[in-house]
Amino acid sequence: MEFLNPNVSGDMAQLLQHNQEKYVPYIKLKDGQTELVATIPLHGDQLFKERARNAIWTFRDGENPYERLEGIDTEFADWHAKYTLYKVIKILYLYRGQAKQTTIFVIPFPKFHMHNYLHSFPILS
Repeated sequence: MEFLNPNVSGDMAQLLQHNQEKYVPYIKLKDGQTELVATIPLHGDQLFKERARNAIWTFRDGENPYERLEGIDTEFADWHAKYTLYKVIKILYLYRGQAKQTTIFVIPFPKFHMHNYLHSFPILS
């Protein structure tokens, strides 16, 4: 576990170096060079992707792909939209009684006050 702040560019560079060293498959050659076997995706939000891209760009002057942090492919993962969609499904089908089989939509969500949540949306209450 790394206790670094990804919002700070120096810490982001350390996180990327640590993740590449730990998770990206590479081969140490006899002449001391390092060859990447494959790249791995590293998912985050838009801000994470931008900061990671900027940190990777600072290593463009490396001698080989390993030093240039080319083993990490940052990707934007929109998990928040999916999470919000599942919350709406939970509200509509579990709490409104519109589903015939409610076990299909049982999703492990944190507990929240549904009474206040439903009344904040006049359409759902």
